[in-house]
Amino acid sequence: MIAIVDYGMGNLMSVQKAFTHLGFEARIVSEESKIKKAKGVVLPGVGNFGQAVANIKSRGLWQAIKDALAEKPFLGICLGMQLLFEGSEESPEFPGFSKFPGRFILFKSDVKVPHMGWNSVRFIKNSPIANGLDGEEFFYFVHSYYLPFLREYTPFALGISNYQEKFIAAVESENIFAFQFHPEKSGKKGLKILENFGRIVYGNNCGH
Repeated sequence: MIAIVDYGMGNLMSVQKAFTHLGFEARIVSEESKIKKAKGVVLPGVGNFGQAVANIKSRGLWQAIKDALAEKPFLGICLGMQLLFEGSEESPEFPGFSKFPGRFILFKSDVKVPHMGWNSVRFIKNSPIANGLDGEEFFYFVHSYYLPFLREYTPFALGISNYQEKFIAAVESENIFAFQFHPEKSGKKGLKILENFGRIVYGNNCGH
């Protein structure tokens, strides 16, 4: 079972429906025990960084997510990607999981915020999560904070996009994959990413 973590922030049903459509068992869970039992974990999310951290901790899910990050196939989506980093200037007093170095910053005032809609993502390395995709594809974004594309982030950067400046749209490190865009809202290309994650979780035997 793929666990989609419910901490009160995010359109979880669309993520679950996408996995179900692809033939993978995925459940929306809000209990530590179910995260621990899952074969793979998805951390979605939209909204305020600090509120997300507070919700995860108040529901007793922080350690279970931290353990999953260390040992299971893990997928972060939108705010769920940001939470894997050190923090965000949106809520500087709330540290993230710090699986990746870096802090998210607000887009400058000379562009429309949030960055919303379809934008291209250029994949800068091969990855099993991007199998079947071209080197550049379009995906659907909704976010106001971003991670600049800095040289020191190159080891884990997987995909780059551009909105006012280059920013990191996808990352990976060992068992962890995360996207600033919403695969579940990105048509066939987004479904391909979720299918690839399902195959990483279950191997090539579709995970039922």
